Amino acid sequence: MEVNVKLYSEMKRFAPGKQTDFWLTFASGATVGDVLKRLKIPSTIQRVVLLNGKRTNELTILDEQSTLVLFPPISGG
Repeated sequence: MEVNVKLYSEMKRFAPGKQTDFWLTFASGATVGDVLKRLKIPSTIQRVVLLNGKRTNELTILDEQSTLVLFPPISGG
């Protein structure tokens, strides 16, 4: 199963190589947490996780051709 991953802002440092928009292959039943582990993103790093445009968490199971977007929390006023 292939998943499209997009990293923004400070999350770009976890990208494999120079690409911040890339595809990863996983076995069926893989979760968002599996992506985070593969990219070596520590659990201590605050992040917003969107799967196909909707906020989600590490336990969510991925679907074929899903798009996973990661970026740091944004604040301001």
